[in-house]
Amino acid sequence: MRIPNYRLPLTPSAGFIVRLWQQTQWSVLALTLVVLLTAWFGITNPLSGQSRNPAPSFFRVFSKDGRESLTATCKPIDGNSTTDRVSCDFVTVRFVYPSHASRASPLEEFESNLEAAKKEDPEGFRKKVTQLLCSPSSEGRKEIERKLREAEPGSKRRRNLAELVSSCAAEDPTVTLRLLREQQEQVCDLWTDRFSLEFKRVADDQWLYQQERPGLLSVLKVYELTSTTSYRWTLTETRVPTQGSDQEPTKTVWSWNNFREYELPCEFVSHESIPAP
Repeated sequence: MRIPNYRLPLTPSAGFIVRLWQQTQWSVLALTLVVLLTAWFGITNPLSGQSRNPAPSFFRVFSKDGRESLTATCKPIDGNSTTDRVSCDFVTVRFVYPSHASRASPLEEFESNLEAAKKEDPEGFRKKVTQLLCSPSSEGRKEIERKLREAEPGSKRRRNLAELVSSCAAEDPTVTLRLLREQQEQVCDLWTDRFSLEFKRVADDQWLYQQERPGLLSVLKVYELTSTTSYRWTLTETRVPTQGSDQEPTKTVWSWNNFREYELPCEFVSHESIPAP
């Protein structure tokens, strides 16, 4: 079958297709068009049976409450963007609650130890606290006063330091120690970590990593990475106890669509838990 020779203004590419159409059978023409479209426009061959979405290259996902984020950069292991295997380097950032967040009575244990020390040797206890924090010549008192001078006017930090200095005027040294402990309970930790995972494609938008051997506490970790677009990723961690483990199975989900900000339950954030590179 041939098509009519319409006399229309044609571009060189369109004219070529019309002439080719007039000279070939329908079956050959269909295959030729597929090849040309694929070469010219990068269209995936519809005769191949399925399309292949690109491998993940970058994504950032968040815990449900925004307390933790995982940022990943991924590279194809074989250098092909439609590869079935990628290596992803992760950076984890997490805000760690103050120690009192998991306890009904934040200072209960501290108070118990404080009272025991006070009863055992009241005078020795008072002298020790004075030497450490309240004596004008002590390193602790000098450090508190230095920070007080450098603290921003009107800040919570300046208020806390001023309260510590004032507490030394009390005859009971437990006042100073209790205040110091309460101020420490206002601090969250910022925790970071780096690790790498190699994912294998198990479906067009689904990638999987599974530990070869159980890690700590005889738990096997499985990570599943899924997406709806090239940047809307969801990462699911499943912890599976193996024989001899007393742990329960757990599942944690980080998603691009979760909260990206976190409401801190503390007054300050410490950098002390950030590991060295």
